[in-house]
Amino acid sequence: MGYKTIVVSLNDVDRAEVVLNAATLIATRQEAHLIGLYVIPAVQVYPAIAMQITPEIMDSQRQFYEDRASEVKALFDKVTSAAGISAEWHQMDSQGSIIADAVIAYARNVDLVVAGQVDPDGEAMVEVDMIERLLLESGRPVLVIPSAGKFDEIGQKVTVAWNAKREATRAVFDALPLLKQSKKTTILCVNPDEDEDGIAGTEIATTLARHGVNVEVQRSVVRDISVGDEILARISDSGSDLVVMGGYGKSRMREFLFGGASRDILHHMTVPVLISH
Repeated sequence: MGYKTIVVSLNDVDRAEVVLNAATLIATRQEAHLIGLYVIPAVQVYPAIAMQITPEIMDSQRQFYEDRASEVKALFDKVTSAAGISAEWHQMDSQGSIIADAVIAYARNVDLVVAGQVDPDGEAMVEVDMIERLLLESGRPVLVIPSAGKFDEIGQKVTVAWNAKREATRAVFDALPLLKQSKKTTILCVNPDEDEDGIAGTEIATTLARHGVNVEVQRSVVRDISVGDEILARISDSGSDLVVMGGYGKSRMREFLFGGASRDILHHMTVPVLISH
């Protein structure tokens, strides 16, 4: 079974074309219906300045977002029409100033969510924790497109970051439609448990092979760098164009304080990442 309904979040206008092209590529390969989503946030009014927020100011802000939505819709129509895929545009209003709530609610109705990595120093007007919230609250796999670079190929050479935990298991099977279409999938086990040394990754590789996935297992033991850094290094060495991994097996706060592979990859990703929780 493949993806049949994909939604792509396009509020980051500056990166909309790159993110949309990635979503269109996946939708074409999966013969899926693609939904372009743009959320217009409500004006945030603080009590201290409420009297200064006139109807004209509120109308002006809404018009700003309406204009950006029209710009992205034109791009969406052009790209999806050229690709010849089933597609629809959906513009919606957020009940608050945060767009993530609306995107999360919509995402729960689809097979796959595509969204861009949020650059904390950029001007995307998208919450910096958007991807983390999508991952943890939508219940759907999220394909994250890096905030820099273009990606003409996604899923030809795949690296699966495998630690045999629940989140990694969920990610592998969420990514199965892409893995079955890949030319090569590598199960990467970093610092496998001692009692698994020599067999880590073998069972999941065997299961994937039964699905027709061209799969191999690699194991790596590192002590001087983090697991996330090792995964990033292996991705670079192998030329992978997609990473599949489970997200936040530890709590978000613990990863923030002590570091973790999820946080490392999401902050320093160089290729698209399909991540599940």
